[in-house]
Amino acid sequence: MITTAPATQTRPERLIPVNATTFRVLATTGRVLGHIAVHAGEEGSRYHARRYHVPTGTFVEQGAFWSMAEAVQCLRWL
Repeated sequence: MITTAPATQTRPERLIPVNATTFRVLATTGRVLGHIAVHAGEEGSRYHARRYHVPTGTFVEQGAFWSMAEAVQCLRWL
């Protein structure tokens, strides 16, 4: 279980814990960029970047990454 937000290296995004395995990613302006869900597996943790899709009211996965920084970068540029 992850209890604190991992560092996003030198980027200004903030990670706010939503629950034990999900983080909300905020830009410096306070705009929500998306969520990152952490899934532990046999080969290590995977970080799933998700964006909210307003028309369907669901989260859409943007990709699965080996590091939190990569998942944040995905949300930053999409």
